[in-house]
Amino acid sequence: MKREHIAWQWLENNGPIYAGHERLLHGHRVMRPSGTDDWQILATTDGQGVFCGVIDLPVAVGSIVLVPPGRRQEYRAEGTFWEYTWIHFQPQKEWVELMQWPQHDGALMEIRIAEASPWQSIISDMERVVQYSKELFHRKQHFMSNALEAALLQCDLWNPLSRHHNTDPRILAAMDFMRENFDRDISLPDLAERHCMSVSNLSHLFRKHVGIGPMKYLDIQRLEHARAMLENTDEAVNKIASQVGFDFCYFSLHFKKYTMFSPRAYRARFRAVKIAKARAANIADE
Repeated sequence: MKREHIAWQWLENNGPIYAGHERLLHGHRVMRPSGTDDWQILATTDGQGVFCGVIDLPVAVGSIVLVPPGRRQEYRAEGTFWEYTWIHFQPQKEWVELMQWPQHDGALMEIRIAEASPWQSIISDMERVVQYSKELFHRKQHFMSNALEAALLQCDLWNPLSRHHNTDPRILAAMDFMRENFDRDISLPDLAERHCMSVSNLSHLFRKHVGIGPMKYLDIQRLEHARAMLENTDEAVNKIASQVGFDFCYFSLHFKKYTMFSPRAYRARFRAVKIAKARAANIADE
């Protein structure tokens, strides 16, 4: 695969992180002849798009593109529309290894995620960055940075140039098991036994390949499902806690640590933002 030296840029304080969603319709395009002074990561969530260059790069669901600073940018919708989640950021020095992706046309970098479950997990991390960007609370940039790092760590598992690309199949199996059975009572010894490993070996290899411990990974799966249920259902908080595998007494503490809001406060804020957006859209249509 073609490699080119990338001039790494970061600010001492890592700079602010900006994030959001975009929907381009057929015939619409984004052009930045001189690029930007920060990095950008874009993940296609629906439709199809094209990054224009000497050699065009078509993208669809499963494609994540990393755009270095100072590089000409031109991209457009391909077909009816293109929806994507974007994040502008200045990388932390610790992320350099995580951002050595395969290069396309000497500038853009791309990773393609072939399986639905890890793809949804990466998108969920990026969505957390977007959600935090809309809030006003102390140290929100730190929370955005943590969520972005989680997405980059998961991308690293699918990066063919990464030293972690050949992840131990037992670790991948353990991740799949936890994603599919997050609502069950899963202990570390049970998980190790299921995948024919000792507890210490599982913990060591899991942290080496994934960047976090297996129980923390399980908690994240549960909390993300809880977050989706709070956003999309009227289910009582105690029932949500039970359905995602948490004891109710600990659920609120874990959820607040993860999102900075209690479950009830998170639901209320999400719905308030949704109503405000709907009203703004109605006013714009009048």
